[in-house]
Amino acid sequence: MKILYCLRNKNIFNYQESFIENLSQNGHDVHIVFSSVQKDREANFMDPNPIERLEKLPNISFENLIAQRNIIQKLNMIFREVKNYQRYFNKSYQDNSQHSFYQERWAKYLPIFIRFIFTKVPLFKSSLMRKFTDKLFNLIELISGSPKTHKKIIDDFGPDAIIVSPANLRYSEEIDFIKYGKKKGIYSFISVLSWDNLTTKGGFNISPDKFIAWNYTHQEELINYHDVDKENIFVSGSPFFDKWFMEKYADFKHADFNRIFNIEPEDEFVIYLGSSSNLGKYDQEVVSEILKFLDNSSLKDLIVIIKPHLTNQDYTKKFSHLKNVRVWRNDLTTDWVENQSMFKFGLKNAICSLGLNTTAMIDSVINHCPVISIIHEKNMDEPTNAAIHFKSLINSETYHIVNNINNLDRDIKSVSDNRSSFEEKRNKFISTFVRPINTEINVGEITRKEIEKLLGQ
Repeated sequence: MKILYCLRNKNIFNYQESFIENLSQNGHDVHIVFSSVQKDREANFMDPNPIERLEKLPNISFENLIAQRNIIQKLNMIFREVKNYQRYFNKSYQDNSQHSFYQERWAKYLPIFIRFIFTKVPLFKSSLMRKFTDKLFNLIELISGSPKTHKKIIDDFGPDAIIVSPANLRYSEEIDFIKYGKKKGIYSFISVLSWDNLTTKGGFNISPDKFIAWNYTHQEELINYHDVDKENIFVSGSPFFDKWFMEKYADFKHADFNRIFNIEPEDEFVIYLGSSSNLGKYDQEVVSEILKFLDNSSLKDLIVIIKPHLTNQDYTKKFSHLKNVRVWRNDLTTDWVENQSMFKFGLKNAICSLGLNTTAMIDSVINHCPVISIIHEKNMDEPTNAAIHFKSLINSETYHIVNNINNLDRDIKSVSDNRSSFEEKRNKFISTFVRPINTEINVGEITRKEIEKLLGQ
């Protein structure tokens, strides 16, 4: 097969890496288009060497998209974002009490004049007007056609299938590959990027032939929030979390970890999982309270490794000199596989993890590390706690939820003493959320075989 694979940017290659790797190693030609060209600092922000890993794979080529649009297509891009803003008024979102943060965030993506009309003028918030503008925007979508840059890439490569991800972030260029591909009769797929993409991001302004979902929660979200027919969805598991089951991420030496973090073999540690700059503005205060409590408890010798979110690191400077604190710096390694291998080793050897970084909490559970999710009083009204995706995870009862740190020593002892119960919940979580089709098979392989079947290969 010839697969055209469009990704938002190099920084999210690792979200789809398992699938792309499996396609290339099984003889399929994959041409990757990065639809958003980043500055060097941004491109290396999360994943330091995606291109280096790509170049080692067989049957792979890639390029950056420099999109060119006519005036109607430029206007259409803006109207797509208005639709994405308006979708948060839908009953499905209102019934789930989704935090207003996500809708307000989308409003900021609109040009100022358009933003004023659709957010400040009451008429444009009415149900009748929203229905009218939706039909108008759909008409503009129909007549706007496809950018010539997207058409040329498809015509030149001649793919058997088009796969894009995520296709629902702001001003998505990926969706136009689906639009033109459908016109040409090319089978198209949208691969859901992340576990929260279907409830906190935009909509899909063009529908593919199939959506590739992680699990049956994703399937229900596609049906309820995006009006996708069930038969147009196939569930494969999460390619993003495949790394935690692969051998190449399991090779990290105990001695190296202890040396990097200045830890003695007999030392015990926990890992604090920091949140993004938007959601983790109280991380410094939470960490201060944790350290103050531990210093006056039976766990005063416990080492706290602070792993800040990459967008929210400055606060760690306040703690870096403390005897029982270690800071997980972004420059500890410039190799993605080594970085993730070190994280895996840390999680597997920690007593538990603490914090509210939702993705890192999933990483923690997969790697046999219990999570104490601290919903601090200052975080009570934060968007994460009311987000649909977070409430779904809480309902799984995988995490140990606490509202304060007043009994943190007992909480840590409790999760440490009840590992068997945690392992049962962990295994159930993996079989329902991470690998619902087969817990023993790489998700990239499952997805590749399903696409081969759909295309008659």
